[in-house]
Amino acid sequence: MLRSIEADWKNRSYRIFRDADRAQPVCFRLEPRAKGLILFCDDSENFFWSREIKAPVRNIARWTNTPYLGSAA
Repeated sequence: MLRSIEADWKNRSYRIFRDADRAQPVCFRLEPRAKGLILFCDDSENFFWSREIKAPVRNIARWTNTPYLGSAA
């Protein structure tokens, strides 16, 4: 999913790579016990939050200045 936003990376600062470096291990090691995973990360603010949830969510990766809160699948 990160590749889906890779084109935007060239127009942004290198910070996205630091955020991705923090998010990817969580996704790779995840042994799903729920229907969805929500993850917010901002390395510049030393912020990281992730939770598995019982509701299904659409597979999406976004990198913006504000959190993306969309509807379920």
